[in-house]
Amino acid sequence: MALSTPVQKQPAMDNLSTLNQVQQSSNTEDTMGILFTNKDGKPLPPNSESLFLEQDQVTEEIPKKIDAITQFDETNKNLNAEENEISQGLMLPDGTDQDQYNYAFEILRLSNGPTDYEKAERALRAFLDKNPSSDLAGNAQYWIGETFYVRRDYERAAVEFLAGYEQYPSSVKGPDNLLKLGLSLARLDKKDIACASLSKLSTEYPSANDTIKRRAQSERGNLKCS
Repeated sequence: MALSTPVQKQPAMDNLSTLNQVQQSSNTEDTMGILFTNKDGKPLPPNSESLFLEQDQVTEEIPKKIDAITQFDETNKNLNAEENEISQGLMLPDGTDQDQYNYAFEILRLSNGPTDYEKAERALRAFLDKNPSSDLAGNAQYWIGETFYVRRDYERAAVEFLAGYEQYPSSVKGPDNLLKLGLSLARLDKKDIACASLSKLSTEYPSANDTIKRRAQSERGNLKCS
């Protein structure tokens, strides 16, 4: 059963589930490869793990727009039940939270197709179930989003990246969550919200690494954000 196909998904965000001209590019900079970073936020090789607006009036509108994504997630009770069942069915090795995170991340690192990414998602959810207070919880939530992004399920990716940003704002993956939230929304043809997310990155995370800043700036240019 493919995790990327939610059960009886309800429309949200002006029929968010109807994708308008979703880009099918396989550009590696759009996948998780460019976002592998260490704890200091510095880029690492792909085989390593550790990758809204200034005016007050506009800033106040951003949560209202993005809230539509969370409404979609909250209404999908069948999917939430499915996720819990699947994560509980995957056994993590004994050991510390770091050991279990490394195990889950290794599954992701070696993934090479939809089935592999589904398994990686299950492992990362299992890690969160067992280690909700771990310092690595924010990292795990971010990589869950990446398992959907790399499968081009941008709708679910947006939900997961938003969850990572809201639940773990101080995580080293905070800037990454806003970047990939913006990229996901852009691929869903949601330009205004995508621009808002990308703009917020620079104001909330001024110390984000240069790779993320350049990618956000490039995407803002592509979207012709104001």
